[in-house]
Amino acid sequence: MPGPGDFAPSFSQCQQCGLSHPPIPPGTKCPMAKDKVGNIEVDLNPYLVKFRPVLIANIQKKEIKNLDKLFSNLIVLVQKYLDSYKE
Repeated sequence: MPGPGDFAPSFSQCQQCGLSHPPIPPGTKCPMAKDKVGNIEVDLNPYLVKFRPVLIANIQKKEIKNLDKLFSNLIVLVQKYLDSYKE
């Protein structure tokens, strides 16, 4: 969508994810890039996108203000769950 004066920003294709978006700082991993686990390419983005509305709804419902505390606790809980996870 053009901005002021019909100026439309043009972005080059990201070398990490293959999409066109604003440039990321050198040495930074693109958040849209897939990760490698061994020889397998893993894309967590679809799962994290599904998790976002759950987080937003609960932040609003519980009127959570301290996001650093929330995410620190979530990371600990997820790690504990993963420690005992088996397939």
